[in-house]
Amino acid sequence: MIRLKPGADVNLDNVHPRIYLAIGFAGPIWARYGSPDLYLVGANEPGHATGPRGFHQLPDGTCQAVDFRTWTIPSVRDRRRAVDELAAQLGPLYDVLLEEEVRDPTTGKVLRGEHVHVQVDMDRPGTRL
Repeated sequence: MIRLKPGADVNLDNVHPRIYLAIGFAGPIWARYGSPDLYLVGANEPGHATGPRGFHQLPDGTCQAVDFRTWTIPSVRDRRRAVDELAAQLGPLYDVLLEEEVRDPTTGKVLRGEHVHVQVDMDRPGTRL
């Protein structure tokens, strides 16, 4: 099942068609690695598409990126495998980046959960971090 992050305003309006392809590929991969759901945690909403990194939008205004929750896959090893499999299936026109959890150093509060960033990147094909 593909779901939007509860309580968030994940926006799929004006999303580049290739992002929907990435979502379609990711759902079955996440299921194969033990996650009953694929959660979309970021797309074209304010602060994500137009935040300080600002790279989510193409010149035509379409959103070129989406973030998927990874920690619903129980094993850390399987999370990496799922991300690698997604990258292999999508090919070099996509950047597929596993982004680690970020915590506040003072309070320990999670500021950003672990997730995978998937971006259509026709200018720099094959970027992997």
